[in-house]
This record gives sequence, C-alpha cells and structure tokens, in this order.
Amino acid sequence: MYATAGEVGEPIRGVAQGVISGVNDNWSVEPAIDTPNAFVIRSLIHNQAGWGFINENASEFHEPVLLNVPEAKWRIEKVQSSSGETYRHVISPVEATTRVGVSIYVSIENDVLSLIPIPVIPDAPVPQWAWGYGKLPCTAVHGRAQPCSTGTRGTLCGGRCIPHHSENGHSSSGGSLKHVL
Repeated sequence: MYATAGEVGEPIRGVAQGVISGVNDNWSVEPAIDTPNAFVIRSLIHNQAGWGFINENASEFHEPVLLNVPEAKWRIEKVQSSSGETYRHVISPVEATTRVGVSIYVSIENDVLSLIPIPVIPDAPVPQWAWGYGKLPCTAVHGRAQPCSTGTRGTLCGGRCIPHHSENGHSSSGGSLKHVL
C-alpha cells in the first residue's frame, strides 16, 4: 500500500500500486527549517499541502493523517528489518500528546494513514515504510549532515556534496512511500 494524496483536507489513503495514477503517491521530504532532525512531507501535486493533523498537533490515537495546510513536522528514522534490510524507515509526529509507555507512529488502518500507538517495549513491531524511489534527506539516511566545504552551497552527505536546490536553501527529495509492515 502506498501513501496516496486525495484532496486537501481529506485523509491520505493507503492504495495498492497501479490502482490510481502514480502521480498522487509522490511526496517531497524536506528538512523542517526551525526544528532539528524533523521533516515536512509535501504532496508533489498539491501546492504547499502536506501531511498534517485534524488539529494543530496530534492529539488522538488512530487519528487520520490529512493532506493539509499547514503541514506537520515528522521524525523519519532508519530501522533494520528482521531480514537485515536497512532501507526501511519509521515515521512519527514530532509533537504528539501521548500516554506514558507508548509512542505514536504512522501506519495504515482501514485504507487510511493513521497515528497508531505502539507500546514502548523492546522489539515491539512498529509500522515501517520504504522509500519507493528517490532519496530521503541526508539526516534521515545517515543521521547527520553538514555544509560542504567546497564553496558550493550544499550539504555533505555520505562523502558527496549535494547542492541545495529548493527555495529555502535545503536539499529536498521526492518519491513514493510504501507501507511494508
């Protein structure tokens, strides 16, 4: 199931590959300007609309993730699958009101992206996402990024200088997000 945009203000759906145009399942992931280690996930077909909440921040378990303006900020962390694959990521809201002993993750419930509580215990299964194509920002992949020292406006990522190409001076990426667990 792929995270797929509908209309602004509606829940983002989980849709099987090939059911609708592949354009609706393309997302841009950009570093949040004012929050370290946080990202904004935006639709490539809806101008400035991105993953958001019903209210200003996540407050309810099983709350749907909406295509919204303003968009929310997300943590995207690399995880290793049981078979050793490291291309998988978990996505969670930066700001969430939760109960003690649980963390909130993005998963799919009833074909809609939703905020799911997972107990904070060792080896608890958490919802995982794979980036279909394109690349995630350096900090999501490598855990850190630094400016290039070559005089080029860019970010040093994995030994390579990635030039900045977005309006806000940060590198961005695009691709589809597939729910894999």
